[in-house]
Amino acid sequence: MNTKTLEHMKQLRFYGMVRAFNTSLSSGSVDYTNDELVAYLMQSEWDDRHNRKIKRLTKAARFRYGAVMEAIDYAPERNIDKTKCSVLHPASSSVRRKTSSLPEVPVWAKAIWHPP
Repeated sequence: MNTKTLEHMKQLRFYGMVRAFNTSLSSGSVDYTNDELVAYLMQSEWDDRHNRKIKRLTKAARFRYGAVMEAIDYAPERNIDKTKCSVLHPASSSVRRKTSSLPEVPVWAKAIWHPP
């Protein structure tokens, strides 16, 4: 029964659910109720799809450097303010609200100025 379920999940491309279901079948796993198991499987699938999407978009962007915000060196001699950098991080509340701490450029200025 379980192997048939796993095969169906693989055919439907529910890779996060397959991984979570395998771990829930292991001998040392937590004993879930039905609703907890469904919630666990759904969350695992959502996380897996979200991570694959980020990986795919990052690869498609073809960034020159593989840098992350967590790797920034905030040494005093570099004069980098950690609070200003944290505003630019995607997990920051201003980015989630799609607001900016930068001043808004007037429409007429956008029509005149053309970036090089």
